[in-house]
Amino acid sequence: MSIIRTSRVLYKDKLAFWLINVSFLFIVAIIGLFFVKKIKHDPLAVLHYNIYAGIDILGSWHWLYLMPIIIVAISIIDFLLANLLWTKVRVMSYFLLTTIMLINIFMFLFLYNILNYNL
Repeated sequence: MSIIRTSRVLYKDKLAFWLINVSFLFIVAIIGLFFVKKIKHDPLAVLHYNIYAGIDILGSWHWLYLMPIIIVAISIIDFLLANLLWTKVRVMSYFLLTTIMLINIFMFLFLYNILNYNL
């Protein structure tokens, strides 16, 4: 019960409110990418493209699904840690919430570009 109670207090803070909501919107946008863009189920898929070196990493198409799942799991762990640290070290809680937002923004940009490249 204390996690739910601290989540409500955390959510009432204006900065935390915006960080959590923007992060959640990018998680929804990442899920939406899979409905808009189709993944080719080829044995080899481009997993990373660099403008200087070209294609850097080739791998199984399964990783295009696994990477966002890993990022969401990390986001959940960070959110739980931010809840625990909210009453003790508020700055660290803000740092964790900002980290959640940034990794989800970068994952969205990464997937958007890679899925466009794999078409």
